[in-house]
Amino acid sequence: EKADIRLTFVKYDHRLGPGDRNFREEVVGHAFPPPVGEVHMNIDLNYANDTHRGIDLFTVIVHEIGHALGLSHNGNPNSIMYPVYVSTVPVIGYEFTNEEMFTIRKLYGQHTKIEPKAEVVEKSIKEEQSESRPAKKRGSSEESDRETKCSCQTNEYTENFDICNDNFDFISSVDNQLMIFRNEMVYTWKSPILKLLAKVHSLFHYVPIRDTVKAVIKINEFIITFQDQWMTLSKNNIQTTRRVPLYKYQLPKVAGAVYINSTLFIFGHTKYVKLPHFDPEFPVDRRSPAKPISIWKSDLVYIDYVFGWKDKIYFANDGHVSMYENGHFEFTDVKITELLFADVCEPEPLNTLPYDD
Repeated sequence: EKADIRLTFVKYDHRLGPGDRNFREEVVGHAFPPPVGEVHMNIDLNYANDTHRGIDLFTVIVHEIGHALGLSHNGNPNSIMYPVYVSTVPVIGYEFTNEEMFTIRKLYGQHTKIEPKAEVVEKSIKEEQSESRPAKKRGSSEESDRETKCSCQTNEYTENFDICNDNFDFISSVDNQLMIFRNEMVYTWKSPILKLLAKVHSLFHYVPIRDTVKAVIKINEFIITFQDQWMTLSKNNIQTTRRVPLYKYQLPKVAGAVYINSTLFIFGHTKYVKLPHFDPEFPVDRRSPAKPISIWKSDLVYIDYVFGWKDKIYFANDGHVSMYENGHFEFTDVKITELLFADVCEPEPLNTLPYDD
């Protein structure tokens, strides 16, 4: 009764008291704003300390406690208050932003007094973390590797990704937002800004670490990721609801997927499969045969990847792209950076020769 914040695991249809509300089955939890100090977690979800075995409990609790302290959602993907669940990202780390720090200090004041013993313990823990340590034993009282950073440092992941000149693995689109995949990292593009979102297997934590994500689409509330031989369906990117094998379609490797007009197209590098009336709630096994992608266009014999965006289909190969819309190709073989990132990428100079005088 004397606790400042009380955390309770409840079913999604709980309604424990006045002012409380149910949350959808796939939602991890919610919190009451100050001064209530109440956090409700969805007991029906699979929580774990290993993010590849379930939802990272530490991340969710810290996020909800942030709400209980008075913090709102933050659009910064590296903030613990980001509205979409992303499991702990060791390379990037979660940080409270300047704005969040200011809000907490404004609400509760700034703590300046530091007990000497606490300072010694904190220093000791940091020194231990800087050394290589043996695996943690069951029942050990050793501090957890995970911590919530409370600092204003910039993103620790320092790769300089030049979207105009550097290669990337592939592009997907979710809710008409472009997601760019490069070196196991996911970036988002909203002209003219490129933002680092997360590591691939932290964002899609339910995909086995051994599997390489090749495409991502969204149908209703389902996030669907494609690996070479699997299609993984997840409700609101929380946890796996179904894994569908793709080997029966005889696509050696997935190059992309597009959902348009209630039809799911799964593309390989040289073939594709068409699944009409696709419903992620009940993905029907139609065993559709793979067909050559040259059906779309006679000289289209190989693609690196394919994605849908704003009711158009983009076929990419060797840094160039062809766009399909309304039953025909609008243009072909255009440099992809000039098409999608024209706001920041200058077009290649034309080869010019002088006329004779």
